[in-house]
Amino acid sequence: MAYGKDAAKIKRDPIDEIELEGMAREFIRSSLGGPDSELAGIRERNVRAYNALPEGEFAPPEIDDRSAFVASDVADTVDGMMPQIIDVFVSDDKAVECVAKKPGPNAEANAKQATGYLNHLFYVRNDGLNVLHDWLQDAALQKVGFVKVWAEEEAQDSKQTYEGQTEDQLAAILMDGAQLQGEPTVDEQGGLTFTVVDESSRVKFCVACVAPHEMRVDGNAKWGDEPAAIGEVRQKRAFELEEMGFDLSDVGGENERMSGEADALLGDTLGDVEGELHESHRLLEYAELYFKIDADGDGVAEWVQLCLINGVLKRNEQVDDHPYAEICLMPRAHAYFGDCPADRAYTIQKEQTNLARALFDNVQFATNQRTYINTNANVNIGDLLDNRPGGVVRGQGNPGDAFSPIPTLPIPQTAWQMQEWLSVRLENRTGFTRYSQGMDADSLNKTATGVSIITSKADMRLRLMTRFAAQGIRKMFGKLLKLATKHQDRQDWFSVNGEWQEVNPYEWRDQFNISINVGLGHGTKEQQAQRVMAMFPLQMQGLQLGIVRPEQIANTIRLFAQVNEFKNPDQFVDAQPQGPSPEQIQQMQQQMQEMGQKLEQLGQENQQLKLANQDKSGELQLKSRELDLKEQEAAADFMLQQQGAARADAETNIKGAQADHAMQQPLDVAEQVTALQQQLDAVTQLVASIFQPQSPEEGDTGTDAAAAPL
Repeated sequence: MAYGKDAAKIKRDPIDEIELEGMAREFIRSSLGGPDSELAGIRERNVRAYNALPEGEFAPPEIDDRSAFVASDVADTVDGMMPQIIDVFVSDDKAVECVAKKPGPNAEANAKQATGYLNHLFYVRNDGLNVLHDWLQDAALQKVGFVKVWAEEEAQDSKQTYEGQTEDQLAAILMDGAQLQGEPTVDEQGGLTFTVVDESSRVKFCVACVAPHEMRVDGNAKWGDEPAAIGEVRQKRAFELEEMGFDLSDVGGENERMSGEADALLGDTLGDVEGELHESHRLLEYAELYFKIDADGDGVAEWVQLCLINGVLKRNEQVDDHPYAEICLMPRAHAYFGDCPADRAYTIQKEQTNLARALFDNVQFATNQRTYINTNANVNIGDLLDNRPGGVVRGQGNPGDAFSPIPTLPIPQTAWQMQEWLSVRLENRTGFTRYSQGMDADSLNKTATGVSIITSKADMRLRLMTRFAAQGIRKMFGKLLKLATKHQDRQDWFSVNGEWQEVNPYEWRDQFNISINVGLGHGTKEQQAQRVMAMFPLQMQGLQLGIVRPEQIANTIRLFAQVNEFKNPDQFVDAQPQGPSPEQIQQMQQQMQEMGQKLEQLGQENQQLKLANQDKSGELQLKSRELDLKEQEAAADFMLQQQGAARADAETNIKGAQADHAMQQPLDVAEQVTALQQQLDAVTQLVASIFQPQSPEEGDTGTDAAAAPL
């Protein structure tokens, strides 16, 4: 059996417009995502849960003074995820990048230029940030988000008057496509004054988010494959359709109001509007559908665009492709519409709402208890209901017999445990934890490793969603590149880092693929800078080995400047860095080896000098010790001499005392004995104080001197 070009083409009869119109109407009625489908009901349910209003399934009981609280788990989950997912694609200019299909001398330069031009078309000429936000929010809230990419002619229609111009300036303005209106006039200085009208047009590339309830998809479509039929059905004003070139003279019928899903998105306000501002503002149902079908009967299925207004076929054209790109954050195998974080959070929000209302009602009953009244006591009910300080309640008999409060059971501990269980259940279902939100105060009491493991697991879930989102964004940029190479047949200008560059997208036909660098924008700026800085030591080692070029080091420096949000990273490096040749690198390596050998030799010499210095230091210490001993010996000799002199003085005093005693007149024996005893005691104390050895605190030199006997 033959396939592809060798397969025989089966000829069919062409399909006329009447049959195409009938096919289009049936497709609108039976396609996936229609207003009466089960899918539409789920999306409306998620939107109303996101609004968190006490209505529908979240309506409170019809009892006065009961809690109408509605939990906001769906909104908290969706809104909490959005900044982290969007930041990946908007935090860096290289998140979306063109990659050359074939090698060539200018392949990288052209790819870089195409990358800048596509980012300029999306983020500058279109409101790229808001488009991404609405697209990803639709995917997180309504299962699948859609964007539309198309090209259209935009008329300039400008009129401008110039004064004091020269003939050359007039010629340059006319060369740009402007038409001269009237004849130029000459002023007193010889300058020209004239008026020109620019009626030229240019191609405008548009990207817009399409509401999911407006999209229609083939019922047999599978995720990952292109649907054979896709389109949108929306309401447009009559003058908008006339500006698109449609004749509305034969269009009749009443237009249906928006569905409940659209009312939920708009706050249930549009459906209450009656009448239009003007006949030209009346709303009509506009359907723009794309079928891949063999409409001309040549045996090959082509894409066909069908435009219907209130069910009447108004346009039938063959096109290259459909203009839609889609994102599903939680796709299901073999199904076009998968799941979304809002689906996982809806059930938890419903149970959290019921539990919170029970808790609030219990607190209300505990504060304002119900009261039992004995009707036989003739209690005035009005006085009892008028609950004010110092109020009077009229009745008969003992108040204890007339009325008593009905006790309210306290809130059980299991209620709070159930609330925590539901929170953990929500985190497990969506992959978005309280640590990811930075809202858990108890995380300060947990170990850093444990919190890191939890956040890493949550980041993995978010990273997976981001990669699924990248598939849709890659598809959208691919369609934008295809339109630019087809319709932009003249030179265009765009600005990168404040510098204007000239491009001709027509020359880029079939040259590039679209690559999405999902991991580039992940993490904080500090984390990204640390990862880039970790490359520098490795590159310097690679430069010495000859496996890294200066251009690669320059790219690392540029990347570091980008991470630190410098607008022009090229100002930090040369455009064409010139590094050493392989011979110079080898010579540098030899010089480094020689320097290493010299350093080793110097180290050995330094070690020898240290040993010699240690020997000399030992000799100096020995000499110092010898001098200290000699000083101690001299001090000891001096002390001995002092002691000998003191002993000689004592003996002299004793002998003098004896001589004086012999020369004195005889005294009383008792008095003489007493006087001699006193003198002997005095001499003994004097000798003892002289010959007493010194203590270490008083400067002992280490030599013990023994006291000589008298």
